[in-house]
Amino acid sequence: MKNYYRSLIFGICLLLTVPEILFADSAASRSTDPLQVQFDLGGSIGYHLSDSLYFGALSSGYLMLGFSGMGMSPKHGGEEHQEEGEEHEGEEMYHDSGGLHDTKGNYSLKAMEMRYSPFSSSGFYLTLGYYQASGMSETIKYSAATRTIGATQYSNTDMQLKIERDSSTGPMLGLGWNWISDSGFSGGLGMVWGTTRINHKVQVTSTSSAVSEADLQAEALEAEEHMSYARMVQPRLAIGWNF
Repeated sequence: MKNYYRSLIFGICLLLTVPEILFADSAASRSTDPLQVQFDLGGSIGYHLSDSLYFGALSSGYLMLGFSGMGMSPKHGGEEHQEEGEEHEGEEMYHDSGGLHDTKGNYSLKAMEMRYSPFSSSGFYLTLGYYQASGMSETIKYSAATRTIGATQYSNTDMQLKIERDSSTGPMLGLGWNWISDSGFSGGLGMVWGTTRINHKVQVTSTSSAVSEADLQAEALEAEEHMSYARMVQPRLAIGWNF
């Protein structure tokens, strides 16, 4: 949750400190060169329907996604992540103060958007759209320690969660600046974000034979219940051309 808001605040601050060149007479450029193609970590294409309205599609190979649940208290201690076949070691945190642990990884994003530019003298815009983020597999490993699994406390017991996340879809909001030069060269920066429910399939295992199957299943159900929301944040810094 904290990383989500830090990213959001950083993006807004970046927009507020953008150079004055982005406040050129953008409405005239939007009318003169309405077809827009830009590239960042992916690409976008769209058309300025008028001085104030733009409709387009975007695709990106990188997306920050955070996952969290609701109302859980600290439960487990130290963790390793394995995302897309790659293991990462780090401080273990199964639940933080806001709910189930927060993590992010590499996801792909596809979206449709409608932008509204309220000022003819500025490239500033607001955006409303609908996105789809790809699904992903993740494994979280907990080293041997005293921990509660299901309804039972176990000592010197490890645990592993294998999580299969479905693709997520939902509405998105955003804001940014788009600048178009007289030659057609264009650029933009901005941010889009959204929150949606997401389905998870969780499998919990342990190398300890003392852990009952009922407790493993109960732990999996608890994780599925509380890893229920996906928060999407997509910063954008693009260059391209208008025709």
